[in-house]
Amino acid sequence: MEETSWPKLAFFLLHDCARCLALARQQQLACPAPHLSGDQFALNTVGISAAVPPTVLGDFCVALLQAGGWIRPARVREAHVWELTPAVHTWLAQPAPLQLQALREVWWRHLATADQALPALAFPEAVARRWQAVARAWYAWSAQLPLDSWTSQATVKVHLRRLGLYHIPVPWENLAHVPPAITHSLERLNAWLGQGVLLWLGFLECRNSNAGPEYRPLAEGQAWLRAALNDNMATTEASAVTAQEQCPVLERLPLPALAFPEDPEPPIVFESPATTAVNIQVRPAAPAACTYALQLLGELRQFTPSGAHYRLTSASLAVGRHWGVTALQLFYQLALANGGEVPPAVVKQVHTWEAETPVICATAGYQLTAVQDVLPGLRRRPAFARRVCFFPDAQTAWVSATEAPGLWAYLRRLGYAVQPEPASLEFVPGLVPGKAVTAEALLVALDTVQFLQQHVSGLAQLPLESLSASLRQVLPPERLLAARQLLESQVETLTRAGLGATATSEASESSREVAGVAANKAASDSLQPTLALLQQALAHGTPVLLTYIDAQAQVTRRRIRPLRLELQQEPPVLVAYCEWRGAERHFRLDRIVALDVVQT
Repeated sequence: MEETSWPKLAFFLLHDCARCLALARQQQLACPAPHLSGDQFALNTVGISAAVPPTVLGDFCVALLQAGGWIRPARVREAHVWELTPAVHTWLAQPAPLQLQALREVWWRHLATADQALPALAFPEAVARRWQAVARAWYAWSAQLPLDSWTSQATVKVHLRRLGLYHIPVPWENLAHVPPAITHSLERLNAWLGQGVLLWLGFLECRNSNAGPEYRPLAEGQAWLRAALNDNMATTEASAVTAQEQCPVLERLPLPALAFPEDPEPPIVFESPATTAVNIQVRPAAPAACTYALQLLGELRQFTPSGAHYRLTSASLAVGRHWGVTALQLFYQLALANGGEVPPAVVKQVHTWEAETPVICATAGYQLTAVQDVLPGLRRRPAFARRVCFFPDAQTAWVSATEAPGLWAYLRRLGYAVQPEPASLEFVPGLVPGKAVTAEALLVALDTVQFLQQHVSGLAQLPLESLSASLRQVLPPERLLAARQLLESQVETLTRAGLGATATSEASESSREVAGVAANKAASDSLQPTLALLQQALAHGTPVLLTYIDAQAQVTRRRIRPLRLELQQEPPVLVAYCEWRGAERHFRLDRIVALDVVQT
């Protein structure tokens, strides 16, 4: 590994963490093991020793982000992945020194000596416990190194031997394979700490020599490490005193402020735009937020010691818009990092691509709208038509929350961009809570709200008539009949409560009684045909085919054997044996859509 100047490695660590966050936003970060290859990280270009496996870097970045509370496990479409938390945006918006300070504190509190943060070493617990002691010895040794000279790694090995950490326990010292295995594992751990973690977090510098790796502490990093070690010792001593003398625990010692040297070169370098692509180089001094946005909006080309190279194309912008990032947000980040300098030719080219990209807007509903003839053209595609319901104007459509993730992915493959409207909630595919809403349930909800608007004072008057009319025209006759049956059932319940008796909710007791009697009479008249068929089936013991709509507006057709009628209940119900479920079930009479007697 070549000698690398401070603070390039620390900068690269920030950008690699931002790259992991972008992968989590795209639901491409597997949980618990991310399975990231070394070519996905900038640190692999300049900061990975041959003794450190490149895949370990991805595990380290994910462990930092999880311990910091910026990602959390989630399950999306039967896959276990990491997802972002709201706290991640606070970290991304911070300057680089504060971002690195936050990573250091998370590492020190949760990962510095944690077993899960060290390389996997398969040994008995009595032997494996020494790895934590090795890590603590490394930190103490690094905090005492001289600032003006390079120190060989052989020195730390002598320090570890003096502490007895290379000693082989008695039960295993006579086994031929154990001493070499423990020594090899200690060498891996030394490489992980000296040529990995302590370099990436900005505590040490490293260079190769004929005698092996040599280290030199960074003044700021060593001061931070000393303060952390002293803080740990002071907290431990204070806890012991508290247990004996009931004294308060000492306050956390302030850690030194972190400052990066100024870089005279611009953090963002733009190449001459072409009609097909815009190339952007992100140097280490650029904010990590730029990497996060470009990872979502652009295509990663390569890593070099001077930074990461991205390519913006019309197709990549459409994909980025799908993940909730626009070119305007990207330009804001790039201009903020580059002193307000973004070449006008680049802005013009990106705006040209955006104007040429067919955009489909999705409200929180999810009602789809697009420019003229886009949706009618998609209607001819079976994969699109089976996922949506078109409105009568054929220029707008509706998709359920269940079908939306698959539809977004399909539209992306076709080159379309799905754009949530500014006034709507942002939609994250696969993370929609709750169940799918059917068109019948939506129609019943809209009509119920309109009924309440007419009979309850003080409610907001929402313009729902046009949407209800559109849904009635879209629904097939049998599903519309079921929706009306459920709506009538709910209206009868509300009428019994007195909502339909007066124009306001302040109905008198007498008016409520009158409304209840009228509702019961209307319900009795409407149920007479159903009661006649059920009484005939009960008398002859014949099964019937029942079409029923439940409270969630789900319409089912099943074969049942009526057992008894409970007309004293309110509302009256039918108790029957359901051959579909293989158990006894209760059915409200006012939600029975149709009955057909089975001829035996």
